[in-house]
Amino acid sequence: MAKITLDDIEYDTEDFSDEQNNMLAEIQFNASVQRQSEYYLNSLKIVSAEVIRRLKETLVETSEDENKEDA
Repeated sequence: MAKITLDDIEYDTEDFSDEQNNMLAEIQFNASVQRQSEYYLNSLKIVSAEVIRRLKETLVETSEDENKEDA
């Protein structure tokens, strides 16, 4: 099996008990969910920034149109 390092100590997972293998699987699953959640959060931030940019753009256009009508 694989080797893992915890606190600078290398362990061979081949020597793990069933309980230790289950804990390792939970740690790996947790890390995967964290990476996926970070990806989703970053994607949402990008979409939000783009929608804000587009809103600002339309507000500037609306303001410019109103100024032309007042002139």
